[in-house]
Order: sequence, then structure tokens, then C-alpha cells
Amino acid sequence: MDDASSNEGSISGGWCLDIVTSAPAANNMQFAATNFNGNANGTGTVTVNRVNLGAGAVSINYATSNGTATGGASCTTGVDYIPTSGTLNFADGETSKTFTVQLCPDISLEPNETINLTLSNPTGSAFIGTPGTATLTIIPPVRQLCSFAIRIRLTFR
Repeated sequence: MDDASSNEGSISGGWCLDIVTSAPAANNMQFAATNFNGNANGTGTVTVNRVNLGAGAVSINYATSNGTATGGASCTTGVDYIPTSGTLNFADGETSKTFTVQLCPDISLEPNETINLTLSNPTGSAFIGTPGTATLTIIPPVRQLCSFAIRIRLTFR
């Protein structure tokens, strides 16, 4: 029961609302995009960003895995890319790093294929942000169908 008629200034009952605000976590490690593109018989460059910059050195592991593309130890028949993994080390104040994926030549005409990209094992004061996964799309070469005609004119004399 609330007693607001008293002159003593006390209130009994009622409710309380706590408002808690928080800033985004510092040192979120995340891909710069959800999809990257690379041309077959070239490389795909992937960018990882450190956002909400915090202090200190941090690192993050990256890895590739098969999506619709097939990885292999070397660019032989049926292999679309060379799998890669590693660690990106960010010094204090660094905000962006890249890694590359070797893309193999297409021997036959194929549609676009994808490679899965994953971040893991953040160290220092780092966290995995969003997106923490992405894809690398292999763009096949443009193949032109060539046709030509030869016109021969024979003249008999």
C-alpha cells in the first residue's frame, strides 16, 4: 500500500527501473564482408578487420574449407583452390589485415563456386565479431565462343 498522504516523505511499495547501458565490446575481429570474390587461376584476397579498437596486441586464426569448391594440395584436375589457414597478428592500433587464397585454373567450363571462410581462437582481448564466417566466390574465366566464316570465291578462266 502506498501512503502518499504522509508528510514524512516516505513511499512504500512502487517499483524501480534500472537502466543499464553498455558499449560494444572492444577488439571485435570480423570479416570485412560476408562475401569476397576471386578469379580462377589467380588469388582471392580476404580482409579481416579489428573494430571497436581496444588496446594491446591481439590475434585471430583463419581457415578455409570446401563450400561448393574442392580444395587440394596442388592445382590438379578437379581441384579448385589450395586450402589455407593461419594466424593474423594485429599490433596495438592496427585495424585491418589480409590473407590470400590460391585459386586454381578451371579446365572445363564451370559455374561460380564457393569456399567457406572461418575465424577462430581470438587471443589477447579480442572477440569474434559479426560476420565471423564468410564465403569466397571463385569467378570462372569468361569463355568466348568463336565463330568465323571463310568466303572463297573461285574464278575460272
